[in-house]
Amino acid sequence: MAGCLCCPAGTAALALREGKRGLAAGSFHTVAMRPDGAVWGWGRNNLGQVGDGTTADRPMPVNVMVQEGT
Repeated sequence: MAGCLCCPAGTAALALREGKRGLAAGSFHTVAMRPDGAVWGWGRNNLGQVGDGTTADRPMPVNVMVQEGT
């Protein structure tokens, strides 16, 4: 699989350098939280693991809606 859909080695460093507050990574997807609380996800999404309500792969970060209390 091409590097853009899995979690390349530089993903964590790039996310943190851009001001991310938290980072979580699966085998082929990544989710990051910005200091303002906004959550972004990207990568393979065949099971909805990016969290954007779809199953479309996301090679670029997309804003993820987070439900209160989760």
